[in-house]
Amino acid sequence: MRVTGVLLAAGSLISGAAAFRDSAPFLFGWPAVEELSYLTPFADIKAKSHILSSNICSTDDKLVIVTIPGLSKDLLNDGYLDTISDFIQSKQNEGAKYTPHVRYARNEDSSLSAHESCTVDNIDVVKDENWLSRMEEAQAQAIFLKFPEEVSKINEYFEQLTLILSSKHKVIVQGLPTFAEPTVPAIQKRDDTVSEEDYNKIQQELDQAFQEIEDMIESENSDKPISIYEKSVSAAFNTTDGSLFDKYSYFTPGIWMCTLVSLFLVFVFGVALNWLSSLQVSYRAFDKPFNARKKTQ
Repeated sequence: MRVTGVLLAAGSLISGAAAFRDSAPFLFGWPAVEELSYLTPFADIKAKSHILSSNICSTDDKLVIVTIPGLSKDLLNDGYLDTISDFIQSKQNEGAKYTPHVRYARNEDSSLSAHESCTVDNIDVVKDENWLSRMEEAQAQAIFLKFPEEVSKINEYFEQLTLILSSKHKVIVQGLPTFAEPTVPAIQKRDDTVSEEDYNKIQQELDQAFQEIEDMIESENSDKPISIYEKSVSAAFNTTDGSLFDKYSYFTPGIWMCTLVSLFLVFVFGVALNWLSSLQVSYRAFDKPFNARKKTQ
């Protein structure tokens, strides 16, 4: 029973870890929506961005959606993408809404879309060398920028992007898990060093988790009662070495504890009886003494 509970708990932990593994950071770069939960489904994000794009396209502002495959919370926290980290922090100070984990389904379209009323321009910063000038001259109301997955290039391109952003640009930063590649062509793989480090880290965590589960199962099975067949086999190998305490398990820690508690209770009971008897004697001291001689006078 307890083993089943351990397996169920392990399964829930693994499924929870998988949910975070299939997630990526997301930023609405202006205070236009309510607070985002720590783990938000992508369907909710997609619906919100679609509505916001309709509001933006009805004004003179421009919507800029930056899609970054392979972006993760660990990369931001570990300082690999300090340019994006600083940008997110500055926007949060202005009231922008950010969540480190937007959860994607593996068979789900991971692309954001603008409202039908918006004019759209798609720019691949890797394939288009003049993407900065094209973005500055664009008449479209919604601009989709596709970034590479290579960490060093992400910092470089994003730093260039921040130089041309103005107050009229409403920026959305969409990270994508490694499996959730956008439907439109994107982009180079992250450099081999970071990929290998991520793989080794995940593999080490999984090995450690499974080892802990195996240890827990073994500890649960160690005190399981053996069957009659196991008893008959073990009886054939009895030895005369060791004492009765080693051979039999009469005096287990539980029995020792029960014995000590019982002795303590007996001691307390004896003290209580002595106290009651002494109390009775003390009450007799208050009785008026009987003097037969004085009674006859």
